[in-house]
Amino acid sequence: MINLIKERELCDFCGGELLSGKKDLEFKVKGEMVLCQDIPSKICTECGEAYLDAETSEKVEWFLKSTKQVRPSKYIPMAVYEPSLVLR
Repeated sequence: MINLIKERELCDFCGGELLSGKKDLEFKVKGEMVLCQDIPSKICTECGEAYLDAETSEKVEWFLKSTKQVRPSKYIPMAVYEPSLVLR
């Protein structure tokens, strides 16, 4: 008899279950924040950590190396806080 029970994928950080979905991911490229929207990933139901498969990871890595050659969809303002304000 074939065992059709699929083993659950668990988060390496908190042990929560990973489910397929899409997540906005932030990266810092040459001192500038870049937001990549709706990236397919496995997302932890507990802590929200995102895991990319190898193909997606390679595509994102290639894209991040070429961000200066691609015009962003839009620009958004971002509040910036220094450590002295955050760690009071």
